[in-house]
Order: sequence, then structure tokens, then C-alpha cells
Amino acid sequence: MTTAALLGRHQELQLIRLRATQAASGVGQVVVIDGEVGIGKTTLLRAAAVEAQARGLRVQVARGEELQRLVQSSTPGTPGQLLAAAAPHPNRAGEWSTSLHRPGPLALLLDDAQEAEAADLAALMSLAESVHRMPVLLMVAHRSLGADKDADRLLQALRRPATTWLPLSPLSEAGVREMVAERLGLAPGPAILRMVADAAGNPLFITEIIEAAIHEDLLDIGSGVAESRALSAPPSLDKTLLQHLDFLPRSVMRLLQLASVMAPTGITVKDLAVLSSRSENEIATLISRSSAVGIITDASPQLAFRHPVLARAYYRSLPVPLRTALHLQIALALGEKSAAAERVVHHLVLAPPAAHPRLLAWYKEHIPAVLHQSPALAVTLLRNTLACLGSNHPDHELLRVYLAQALLRSAAPQQAQEEARQALAGLNNPGHEGPLRWVLACAHQLACRPDLAVREAEAAMGSHSLSPEQSVRFKALASVAMLSIDLERAETLAQETIETAQGLRIRPPTDAWYVLATSRYARWRPAEALALADRALDGASTNEGDELLRLQILRAYCLLQQGDAAEAERAVETGRQAAQHHGSPEQPHCELALALILFATGRWSEAIDLAQRHLVTGEHHPDTWVTAALRSLAAIICVRRGAAGDATAHMAHITAQTHISPCYAFLTLWARCLIDMTAGEPERALHRFFAESRSSFTGPVMLLAPRLVFLVTSLGHARLAQELTADLEARAAAMLSPELLAIATHCRALLTNAPETLDAAGQLYEQISWPLFKASHHEDMAAALAYRGHAAQARTRLYEALAIYDSMGASWDAVRATSRLRELGVRCGYRGRRGRPSSGWQSLTDMELTVAELVAQGLSNPDVAARLRISRRTVQTHVSSILSKLALTSRVEIAALVVRQKQGKNDTAPRP
Repeated sequence: MTTAALLGRHQELQLIRLRATQAASGVGQVVVIDGEVGIGKTTLLRAAAVEAQARGLRVQVARGEELQRLVQSSTPGTPGQLLAAAAPHPNRAGEWSTSLHRPGPLALLLDDAQEAEAADLAALMSLAESVHRMPVLLMVAHRSLGADKDADRLLQALRRPATTWLPLSPLSEAGVREMVAERLGLAPGPAILRMVADAAGNPLFITEIIEAAIHEDLLDIGSGVAESRALSAPPSLDKTLLQHLDFLPRSVMRLLQLASVMAPTGITVKDLAVLSSRSENEIATLISRSSAVGIITDASPQLAFRHPVLARAYYRSLPVPLRTALHLQIALALGEKSAAAERVVHHLVLAPPAAHPRLLAWYKEHIPAVLHQSPALAVTLLRNTLACLGSNHPDHELLRVYLAQALLRSAAPQQAQEEARQALAGLNNPGHEGPLRWVLACAHQLACRPDLAVREAEAAMGSHSLSPEQSVRFKALASVAMLSIDLERAETLAQETIETAQGLRIRPPTDAWYVLATSRYARWRPAEALALADRALDGASTNEGDELLRLQILRAYCLLQQGDAAEAERAVETGRQAAQHHGSPEQPHCELALALILFATGRWSEAIDLAQRHLVTGEHHPDTWVTAALRSLAAIICVRRGAAGDATAHMAHITAQTHISPCYAFLTLWARCLIDMTAGEPERALHRFFAESRSSFTGPVMLLAPRLVFLVTSLGHARLAQELTADLEARAAAMLSPELLAIATHCRALLTNAPETLDAAGQLYEQISWPLFKASHHEDMAAALAYRGHAAQARTRLYEALAIYDSMGASWDAVRATSRLRELGVRCGYRGRRGRPSSGWQSLTDMELTVAELVAQGLSNPDVAARLRISRRTVQTHVSSILSKLALTSRVEIAALVVRQKQGKNDTAPRP
């Protein structure tokens, strides 16, 4: 029998075949099949009937309610006679009477035995006790349910040592995948597998989910994969699922509905007892009935729905007014017993707006924690509550302060400013001025308006309502904002802040140390900056999420500048965890920092994918400065990979109204200058640079100095090139930075085409993490050697540059470098890939190669997505592309091919 519901039941079916063979030979057998609703008991009985017939047994099938029809057989010693002897109603007639009195091997298959009357089950017990003397296979399928204690006791008594007991467990993950594939005729995609995962391996529920998805037209068929456009089963499925459980007593159903409201935050017998006005013993009894059919499980210390799809069905079966009222009741009960704040908030957000005195008391104690953990939920909660409070209510002003803070932490700076200004306009409590002005200053900083942030901080420091400690914090905040305006002034403010704090005998704000560390980094002193950042972290409070994030990102850039990219990534991850824990509105900054590290280390495909994920998930507002910076970074990579059109499309989203952090403005400038270059407008690129840059070289832009000097020189502006180089040399000498001195030396060598001078600068490029600039140095060295007539050495250096360009997919740079050397008389074929082939191993992109390697390691798509920090859908797209390019049909074949590649077996041509 090849029914989908039998998938994963091979061992059970093999055992049934054995028992049928034994019964046919004259040794009677009793088999009991036990399991939850929809687990496949009936299907297994049908398969048993086929197996019994194949072995010469006559088969008689009945349901539990039909057991009473068995009558006394006229043939002595037959099963019918034994049943009749114990049956209380010997005159009943039924289908089995004919079969029972006929001689020969017999298979008696009883389904839904729990529906039979206790007296009839007693007769069945008599047969089970004597069946070993007859050629009979007695199979009983039942669902354990404590509604009838006598029936349950008799069915449990069937589990004697001589009985074969077959408890059916849920399908394995592989069984579920196979079942879905058989039903749809295609391999299931990750979304549809996530949808059916809510059935917890129950074949019936899986079937119902698939049928509902088909009926609702939720499936997409393409590239040999069936995928769902939804992640959870449609509401139209609820009624169908609950009909399968309509045998449950009404009291149990009501309890399951109440449990479904509690499910997301945890279910306990004690809470159910309080909310349903029942005793804990009553609740335990009712739960045992639902537990017996596999609906509720004891996931100590709490209860849980075994099948999430049933939890949703019961939840949506409640009328909305009743459902929301229950949420409020649960929130009040949880709040009174000091439950975790996130549990209370979950229910409050779904409850009708209320200004219950018990809730207001809870807010005062717990909302500050909620602001850090779930700021978006706090916004909804506070707005709902404020809508119920009059402006004269004594708690109205405090809740508005909380709302402004929640909006700020939700990365909604404009709304936070509006709320804070309105609250300040009608302020009654002077103690609320400091928190509201803090929101205003931070909102300006978050919106990349450091000038306004400084102004707001200075206004706060002039207020008489602030304590000296609060003034110190505002001064530290002003120093952070000043970093983007005047580095020296920022450093002075930070130092003054530290001295003032020490005079007040309070701990200096972490932000002040951050500013001092950043100033060292900006002056190209990464070791000093790292030491200051570590000092700040040592004294930082665990509640300073924003400050911890900024410090870790600064550490990451210092480590990257020192050539330790791996440790830099770990620093970003540490900052991400701190930001998530405290609900920092600056969390997206981590994505940008990681993308920059990936770009710097030559992992451009990963950087592009990370930027793309940020753009398509909709998690962030499209006009945030982080989005603008990531678009700029993506544009830089697109240009260098020969996709100028894609780069232009990215930059079209960045307008004059888009504020971007000055620390990352160089990315936008760099991208636009590169687009000018590819458009054949080098003069425009040069004019743009000097028009938009605040100084010739600051921060990371210093690494671009050699390329800028080369551009200026090639355009015939020799004097300007000399001035730029002299300026850079003066900066390097003033900062006592050997790295900057090497860059300045590189620039000086470009003016003289001196290979020996370039070679002296080469040590820097062996120590930094940027392969792009290493390749540029090799290219410039090749040009200098060619200029001196050393063609063979120039060709070697050019090949080294091309190898690096090719590893990053920088085809534009490779073609440009080859053309540049050809003009100097060095003619050599470009040994990199001018364009990837359309199929075969060589057609795979860098990211596809990475995904293939992880697939070969046995990682699932979700695991690959987590490892690479990309979306699961993106991973599926890469896997589908790999299968198509390599003419393969499964992940197993991908893994095998990866292994062969490592072994040097290059049989990668597409199969016919």
C-alpha cells in the first residue's frame, strides 16, 4: 500500500505482516494501535486488512459502535461463540455473525474502540484472552480518552504481555517532507515546510493544511519547487480542524479556548484555575482529557499546545470581544503575580484600551523595562492607555514621557520629537523636563542632525530643572554630536565632561570616553582608540545599550584598521547582542558595520546580500541614514563589478533631503564619483569630490588618497596633485602615524613613477585588511615598473592585481588596469574571468560557492541563512540557482559535487 499517510510507518507495517502470518499459521495474535486524533490509526488498519488478505485471512472490519452487533456463532469454539458468551445482548444481529461462524483464519479489525460500550468491550476482552487458541488476528485501534473511565480501563487492560502494542508517534521531519512532496508532486520549499510544521507531524492536520493552502491559492510552483506565499495556515482551516475534535466535552473545549489565549506567554494549571474560576484539581482533570488525545502536553514547568495550528484555531474560534476581554483579564492576573513584563505586555497590547488603576500602577513599575525590550509594543500600549485618560489625570504626563521615549527607541525620531515638544509645552512636573529634552537631543542625533542635537543639549544644560548629574550627561551627549561637526571641540567637551564628573564624584559618562576614543581613531591612532574604548567598556553599565553598541562598533573599526577582521566581526556581534537586549534604536548600525567589514575584507557578495536583505525586509524606514549608507556601499560594489546601471538605481533613492551620518558620508561621495568615472566624466568626479568633501582626507577617505592623486595627475592638474600629497604628508607627520606616512609615500611615488618609493609603501598593504587597496598598490607598482621599462616585472605585478580583482568580482577594475598597462606597453591577456559561463562549476558566484559549501556540510536553509546573516528566501534562491547551473536535482548531488571538487575531480560539466 503506497498511501502518503503510511510514510514513516514501515516498522509498524512490517510487524503487522509478521502477526498476520502467525495468525494464518494458527497462532492467534492481538495488536493494539494507539495514538492521537489524525495520527494514522485508521489508515494503518486499512493497510493491515490488505496484508491479512494477502496471507489468506478473511477480514472483517467494524467500528467501535458496531461491536454490539456480534452475536453467538452457531459453530462451537469460534470467536463468535466466545463473544456471545460474554455479550449482554445475545439476540443482536450484525455483519460479523456470518464471518465469525465460518471456519478458517480470520482477521477482526476494530476501529475507534473507545466508542464501544463498556459491556461490549468486556466481551471483546474475553475473546482477547482466548484468541491464542484460534487462527485469529485481532486488531484494535483506539484513542485514549478519559471521558469514560470504564471503557478506558478495559482498553488499557488489552495491553497485556502477550499483546503487541503499537503507539503511533508523529511523523519525523523527513517523513513530513516526503508526505508533502507526494501530495504536491514537487519538492516543498521552506515556507510551506514552516507552515506544515505547525501540525507537529500529524498526517491528518498536514493534509488539511495543504488542502487549505491549495484552496486559498497560496502556493507558487516554479523551478521544480512548491512554495507558499504564507507562513501559517489560513483561517479558513480552523473550522475543519476543530470538527475533528468535536467529540470533546464542551467543558474541555472552553478550557482549550482559554488556554489558546494564554499560549503565547505560557499556560499553567494555576493560571487556568484563576481565570476559569475552577479548582486546580478540576483543571488538571479537564487537561488530562485533552492531553490524552495529544492536544495539550506538559512542557514543564508550563503546559503547551502540541500543535500550534490547533492553538490558532481555538484562539480564532473565540468572538473578538470575548477574546480581547480575556487578554485584559490575563494581563491583570499576570501583573498582580509579578509575572515577566513581556508576558503582561503581550496581553495588554491585544486587550481593549483601558485605564484600570491596577494597570497604571503596573506601568509605573515596569514600563521602563518594556521600553528597552519591546519599544514598538510599548508605543502601542501607551497610546491605547493615553486614549482612555483625560489630560488632567495625574498619570497622563508621566505616560507621555514614556511614550516619547518609546518612540525614540522605536527609531521614529520625528514622532518622538513631536511628542516630546507637546509634552514640554504643557509641562506641570519639572522633574519630567530632563527626560523629555533628552528625547529631543537624541532624536536629532538619530536623524543625523548633530547641529540640532548640540543646540538641544546646550538648552537643557541651561535649565534650572536639571540636576548637576543630568547636566553632565547632556554635556557628554553634546560631545558625541559635536564629533560630526568639530573634532577638536568634541574632544574638549568630552574632557570637560570627565573633569566635571570627577569633581562631582560621580562616574564619568561612557559617552565622554567614547568621544575621546573616536578622536584617536579619526587621527589614525587605532591602538590608542582601542585602549580608550576598552577602558570605557570596563566602567560601562549593562543598561547602557546605545553606548555599548557605539563602543563595540568603534572597536570593530579599530581592529579592522589593525588587520584583525575576525575580531572586528566578533565586536560587531557583541554590540548587536547588547543593542537587541536593550532595544536600542541604533541596531541597524550593526548591519552597516558588518557590511563594511565584509566589503573591506573582499567578501563583496556577502556585503551585497546583507545590504539587499536590509532593503527588502521592510524592517527599517527607507529614508534612514543606515539605508542610504548601505545603498551607497552596494553601489560602489556594483560599479566595480561592471554593473553601473544597478549602482545608479541604488543612488537614485538618495536625495538631497536624505540625511546621512557624516562618518559614513564618504560612501555616498565615493559611489557618485565612481559612477561619474564609468560615465566617462572624470572631471565631474573630481569637482564633485572637492565640492562635497569637507576636507581633503578624513578617516577612511585617507585610503582613497592614492586613487585621488592618480586621478588628479591623469587629468593634468600637477600642481593640485602636489598640494594634495603635501597636505597628506603633513597630516601623517603631525599624527605620527606610520600607516598614513605609507599612504603619503604611495601618493608621492605616483607623482614620480618611482617603483622603489612604491615598494617602501608596500608594507602597509600587507598589514591592512583591504584587498582592494592591496590590488591598487600592485597595479600602481606595475605601472611604475612599466614606465621604467621593466615590462616582465610589470606584467607579474599586474597579474597579482588582477588575481585580487578577480577574487572580488571587480571586473571593471580588472579591465581598467589591463587597459592602463597596455597604454604603457605591457600587453598581456587578462587571465581572470571576463564573464562567467552560464553553466558548470565556474558559473557559480562567490555567494553561490559559499552556499554550496555550507549545503555540503549538511546545513539546512535556515542554518545557512543564520550563518551568513541573510534571509531564508535568499538562500533558497541561491540553492535553486546552483541546481540550475550545475544541472542537478537535489542538495545531496550538490554535496557530492563539492566533495569531488575538493578531491580535484573536476567533472563539473553540465549533464545532458
